[in-house]
Amino acid sequence: MPCPPTLPASAPRSATAVADVSTDVVVVGAGAPGAAVAWHLARLGAKVLLVERRAAGDVWRSAGPARWNDVSVPPALADEAFGWWREVERDTGATLLHAEAGAWWVRPRHAVAALTAAATGWGAVLRHCDPVRSIELRAGRAVVHTPTAALHAHRVVLAGAGLQSLSPVAAGHAGPVLAGPRAGAFAVPAQGRSIATAALPT
Repeated sequence: MPCPPTLPASAPRSATAVADVSTDVVVVGAGAPGAAVAWHLARLGAKVLLVERRAAGDVWRSAGPARWNDVSVPPALADEAFGWWREVERDTGATLLHAEAGAWWVRPRHAVAALTAAATGWGAVLRHCDPVRSIELRAGRAVVHTPTAALHAHRVVLAGAGLQSLSPVAAGHAGPVLAGPRAGAFAVPAQGRSIATAALPT
């Protein structure tokens, strides 16, 4: 699906100049991992930009039809994730958690949409259809370059498959560029919390 020029919160498609934008954290990738990290960061008071190369519908559909359940998740992590899914439900009014045969599960497409809504509800700014071209380091900060903007941030979280090649350094939990959760699953809101805590500017 192409990115329509009227898509709310999208990057402007007619801009001829590249804007300079400052923020606390840029999260690259608006699937479940990135949306979860952005939600937690926004709840913790950070100024967050959530950047995605695709349109919203494409992101949600790519989560797939298979259920995310707690069966293969370690019990302590499953319990933590369950609590965070309940928080997403409270933030959005969505019904996400379902029970069947003693297991809890969520529908991926609904989960990604709800995490995105929760993140933006707490103030995260979503930029669909604005692919990241490169990331550079300047004086301990990161600059994320897209076709429409240079996004200056204290931290960058690379949340999604195939994004590590964008990092100018080995992405880890030190320095301005961090690796986020790689895939969506039942535990993603709990994993997103730990990444968000590490990504908070000091």
